Amino acid sequence: MVENTSRKKISTGRSALIAVAFIAWAAFSFVAGQFIIGSLYAWLAPSIPSLQSMNESALMATLTALSWMVTLTIALGGPYFFLKQRVTREEIGLQRLPTWAEIGLAAAGYVASSILAAVVVFLISSMIPGFNADQAQDVGFSNLVFRYEFILAFVTLVVVAPFVEEIFFRGYLYSRLKKYLPTWVAIIIVSALFGIAHGQVNIGIMTFVMSIFLCLLRDLTGSLWPAITMHMIRNGVAFVFLFVAPVLIN
Repeated sequence: MVENTSRKKISTGRSALIAVAFIAWAAFSFVAGQFIIGSLYAWLAPSIPSLQSMNESALMATLTALSWMVTLTIALGGPYFFLKQRVTREEIGLQRLPTWAEIGLAAAGYVASSILAAVVVFLISSMIPGFNADQAQDVGFSNLVFRYEFILAFVTLVVVAPFVEEIFFRGYLYSRLKKYLPTWVAIIIVSALFGIAHGQVNIGIMTFVMSIFLCLLRDLTGSLWPAITMHMIRNGVAFVFLFVAPVLIN
């Protein structure tokens, strides 16, 4: 009995260490992707006039896409290069296309998560004086004027960002952590990291709540597409309020 208990403790401790290693690797991949592309741009921009004069929206879209490409390459390629662990489409959840039922679940998840996030933010605002619940989210785009700028911002924020973020957080990291941690612990950790990655307290809280629903969709359907769809809906609604509505009003 004592020997079995000791083995169980060792197994639990080993699983926790592996989970921490995956979290550290994911965090390193995210920071490395931003750093590599940012440093590369800072190095090349002074010597390439076209980069200095590049439209801000086009530049932001390009840097964002490249940063995420590097992040995913490091996150998914590192385990294969060092440990020969190949990440399959089935593990990520992209083994098939979404069904109409899953798209409906994504829409329902967006509504439910938005209501719960609003309630949580309201309660925190009531309990913590000075908490700024209305701080505008910095999405990297501003002062959009031309049609192509709106298209670039839309593709970056509503299409590219949800796709790559879901592959990274719910596809890769969450799937790996569930192998070594209880599901609810994996959900909390991934959601916390997802909120921290957004860099603002009020937005971080809202994305934390949203991530819980995204993880549940991932588990419920066995596919990543419902989470991607829900994420796209959320970013699409935010895009309309941030960029389209002010133009229509003016």
